[in-house]
Amino acid sequence: MRIFSTIFWILIIVLGITFAATNSRSVEIHYYFGKSDVYLPLLLLAELAIGALLGVIAVLPQMIKLKNSLRKTRQKIKQLEKGREE
Repeated sequence: MRIFSTIFWILIIVLGITFAATNSRSVEIHYYFGKSDVYLPLLLLAELAIGALLGVIAVLPQMIKLKNSLRKTRQKIKQLEKGREE
């Protein structure tokens, strides 16, 4: 299974590099307060990073809640095992 994961990530990296090499143009971005020319692969990488960050922020409260629940459950298990031994 680990080899498939490695092959998958190598394939993704190779596709990303070839995409960047094929589309190595600048694009003009219009903001509310101005405009600028940005290298297309850099723009796409920034959008991917922002999307990943927003995804982590969206999932973080649920992850914290689940970790707290897991910690409480483990404490209950230890108490029950300790009570059973006595």
